[in-house]
This record gives sequence, C-alpha cells and structure tokens, in this order.
Amino acid sequence: MGHIEKWGREMNEIRRKHLHVVIGMSALALLLATTGCVAQVRDVRKQTPFFDAPEGTKIALVGIDVPEWVAETVPEGDDPVTLLRSALEEAFVDSPYRLVDRLGTGGKIAIGPDTKPAILENASRIAIVGRPFSYDAGEAARAYGAPDITWELVSGPQGFRLDPETGAIRWIPQTTGRVAITLAARNHHGEHRYDFAVEVEDDDEELEILLRTPLPPYISPEQVFVGSPPNGLPASITEPLVLAAHVIGWNEMEESIEGRTRRRVTADVAYSLWTRHGREIETRRVRVSAVRLQSFQTVPDMVPQWSSWKRINWESDSGYRPITAPMEESELFRAAADVSARAFAYPYGNRDVRFSAQLADDAALKPGLELVKESNWEGAYQSFAEAAEANPELAGAYYNMGVMRELQGRNEEAIEYYRRAVAIDSRGMHTRQLNAAERRFELHQDLTEELEAEAKAEAKAEAEAKAEPEAEAEAEGGMPEDGALVADEEAPDDE
Repeated sequence: MGHIEKWGREMNEIRRKHLHVVIGMSALALLLATTGCVAQVRDVRKQTPFFDAPEGTKIALVGIDVPEWVAETVPEGDDPVTLLRSALEEAFVDSPYRLVDRLGTGGKIAIGPDTKPAILENASRIAIVGRPFSYDAGEAARAYGAPDITWELVSGPQGFRLDPETGAIRWIPQTTGRVAITLAARNHHGEHRYDFAVEVEDDDEELEILLRTPLPPYISPEQVFVGSPPNGLPASITEPLVLAAHVIGWNEMEESIEGRTRRRVTADVAYSLWTRHGREIETRRVRVSAVRLQSFQTVPDMVPQWSSWKRINWESDSGYRPITAPMEESELFRAAADVSARAFAYPYGNRDVRFSAQLADDAALKPGLELVKESNWEGAYQSFAEAAEANPELAGAYYNMGVMRELQGRNEEAIEYYRRAVAIDSRGMHTRQLNAAERRFELHQDLTEELEAEAKAEAKAEAEAKAEPEAEAEAEGGMPEDGALVADEEAPDDE
C-alpha cells in the first residue's frame, strides 16, 4: 500500500485537509437520510469500529474465491488471490485489528449475487457406455446466486446421481441413445431449471469428448452480493471474526482515446465479514478501475451504495484517497487490488469521524434541539425527558432521548427509548433507528462473548502449560519453594 500512498501524497499534498471525516459502523445507526423538516446533529468524534472491539482483535482471512470463468481471463502475473491477500494484509495495518492468513485451512464463507440461482449451462453432450459421465471439468453442476443453493434431479436416466448440496454428478450410462436430463437449482429467491440432452455412444477410443467451459454470468454493476454464515470452520481457526472475498470480475481491456491505445483494468470484488459463529457484520461489493497515470475513482463503486453523507465524507478525507494509478501498466492490477481492499477495510480503522443524526422536530422539543446545537448531550436529554413527562404520547421525545443516549455510549438505554417511540408511532424513522441500534448492540454482545471465550481459552492454555513442568517436578520428587529443581543432597554425618 505504501506505493499508492506515495503517489497520492505527491499528487495531492496541497489539497490535504486535517479532518478525517469517514463515518464508521459504530455510528451507522445514527445516520439517516434527511427527510422533511427535521433537525440534524453533527459533530466529530473518535470512531470505535467493530463495536468497541479491543486493540488486537483478530480477523481470519478464510477464503478468496476466484470462479473458473474469472480465472481464465486473468493475465499472467496478475493472480487475484496473491494480489488480494497482500492488499488485505496492508489494508488492515492502520486499523486496531490484526488480519491472520487462514487461507487453505478449510474455512468457507459462500458469497453470491442476491438473486435466484442461474445455472451455468455447460453440460457435456456426449457420454460413453460403461464409462463415468464427465459433466464438465469439475464433475459438478454449478449455479450463481444467493447462497445456500440446493440441487434436485427433476428427470434423468436410471443411475444418474446429483448431490443436493454440492451439485456433484455421478453417472455411468448402460445403454446407447439420446437421454434427456433436467436439473433444478434452488435458493430462498426461487428456482432455475436446466434442460439438456446427452448422446450416449459406444466405446470408441477415437471419440473425443469436449468439456464445455461455462460462459461468465452477466453481473449488473448494481447487483448486491450476499454471504452465508461461515460453515465447517476447523478448530484451528480460533479468531473471533472471519473474512472472505469473492472475485466477481478481474478484467482488462484496450481502449482508444484520441488515437492513443491504453490499458484499463477492473477489479470487482465482494467482501463478506462475519463473527466466527455466524452473525453477519457486512457484505460489500467494491469495483475499482485503473488506467496508467489516471486518477482512481474518488470513491470506488460500492454495492450497496454508500449514502450521500458517507460519499461526501470519503471524498473529503485526503488520508483515504489514493489519487493516481501507477506509471507502469504491469502494476495496474496490483494498484486496483490495493484500493479495493482499502475501500472495504477503511471504515474499520481508528480515526476521527464526522457523524450526522436525524432528530424529531416538534414545538415541545425546541429547547432540547437548541442544546443539541451546543453539543450538550446531557442537557438536551434532560430537556427531551421533560417534554416526554409533560406529554407521554410524544414519540419524538423518546426518539431524541435515544439518540442522546447513543451519543453518550449508553446503548441499552437508547434501545429502550427507541422501543417506546416505536410503540407510540411506528413510522419508518423510529423503526429504522431501533432496528439498526438493536442489530449493532447484538453484534457487540456476540463479539464480546467471542473475545471473552478466546481470552479464557488462552488463559487456560497458559495455566496448563505452566502446570505441566510443576507436575513433572513433583513426580520426580522435589519442588523447592522458589520453584527451582534441585538434586537431593546427602545429609551431613553427625560429628
């Protein structure tokens, strides 16, 4: 990452600003789009990412998935796994969290577009009597869509087996002829069926069976991706957080501008971050294009889209923006991977952030809103409490009390006030704030439990390691008070 920061500093030093204004997830529940006549509370404070997780919290990088159709287009020397692994390690250097490389240990987070399955229609159309049927190079049906996807053989010949979880296909045809087969893939969005026919031929050594490569699925730039809970994590992965990446596209093209030909590369990656035991923190798609000596997009394309306040904050933060792509075309994919990883990891660092919270407005709430302008959170809370006491059905008073308590870090109290507001008036403004606050608090609780369990396990392991030599010493017949092992000495003879 150092080379990108160097280019950014050289190209943009005079435009640097001193305030970091990126909003973090800990403030996410406080930020809503402006609608109607409402007050806004704005301030700058320290971001506490990952719900107050302590310094050194570990994140296990469990997977970087590169689908076959992507791998086939990757230029030599621009391997996405190699570049993204390095980029993610660098991206988390400036955060309080430590990324641990757990690739290849068997952990998995499935990531796919938030749609019903689209089966990749690449079945082989020829089979040989008495030989295992080669469906494709991977011997399995595949579909692209929201995980988890299950499979069913709708119709097919006797002995045809389709694994419902993996899509693996096993079939040894016994007779020649044309065979019709229908497969179905399903997820929570719906079903897709694939009809194809296979010609079963006599055994012929000269017959060549061509395995078909799946065509890349079309993925809209606006398509949202989702992850599934981490499953099958081996015992060796003890980190409380797990992260995976799915490469959607890794493309290059030659484009002609005013008679000049230049190379443009695009890294399109979905990242999914979870607690170890299956609670999602975020799944976000980041798309970055790079052209030699050209500016990167100020804010990389992301799906779901950042809302307007976050886009403004990111654009204002000179500490975030890598301004210019490298001079050498051979470094473009490396630079794009670096920017993509930073874009995902950036909100999870310790930095000053600007936040903006929407407040309910009412004549009875005016005194409290004036105190909000002075950043007097406790005074404003007391004023809103007085308004609620005077009118127990004033939902906006409870809502604003919740916002003030969140600003003071008293999140459980805040949730109770949001619940009272929703019980009186369930309008979207109140309900959205309650849902976001509850989700953030649940994540905080989950992560706290994970960290406490990890600390207990480490303490137990240390105690057992310390007790082992003491037990051995006792078994050998002696342990002095200071813990040093000594040989028995003969008692001196009496004179």
